[in-house]
Amino acid sequence: GACAHAQGKFWEYHDILYRHSGVFTAESLTDYAGQAGIDLDTFSTCLESGKFTDEVAQDLADGVAAGVTGTPTFFFNGEKIDGAIPFSTFKQITEAFLSD
Repeated sequence: GACAHAQGKFWEYHDILYRHSGVFTAESLTDYAGQAGIDLDTFSTCLESGKFTDEVAQDLADGVAAGVTGTPTFFFNGEKIDGAIPFSTFKQITEAFLSD
């Protein structure tokens, strides 16, 4: 994702990854990058170099430390809510925090 973002194509890549969720290989990730209109030479160099490995590892560690065990997970003023919630519930929670 970070390598796609570096080319301004994060959301395009994101959408393709979610349509093909499962086990990812360097080959499949590169194929999906091509589908997203990402320059493959630049993407492959980024992916192979591990340019964003430390950033991704830190994001993972931060999530684990916060108690995140899956997606989606939401935090409202430090209160964790696991799993998908209906929009109406999300809106109600948000409005309650905003009114405090």
